[in-house]
Amino acid sequence: MFRENLSSIWHDVHRIKHKRDRDAHPCQLPEKLLKRVISLSSNQGDAVMDCFLGTGTSAVVAKKLDRHSVGIEADKSYISITENRLSQIEAKRKTEENSAVQLTMFGN
Repeated sequence: MFRENLSSIWHDVHRIKHKRDRDAHPCQLPEKLLKRVISLSSNQGDAVMDCFLGTGTSAVVAKKLDRHSVGIEADKSYISITENRLSQIEAKRKTEENSAVQLTMFGN
């Protein structure tokens, strides 16, 4: 996906400026940045490890990109936020799969 030549300056990835876009972690990274890094450094089905998981943005992006993830985090409240975020992704996927099945059934 992002396998083209890149410079060391990425003008299209910006810090998270608004509180409405942030979660409870003070050092949250933009999903767009992690999407690029994970896409460049791994393939579908690979494992991504984050030793400072925080609220799980790397795990969320890894899941969206069909990677496995392993994370280490000491703060139980951040672990809970990560679990909730991953559950939301899974629920959204199931909803989309059910919609696709219904469309296929009605399309025949």
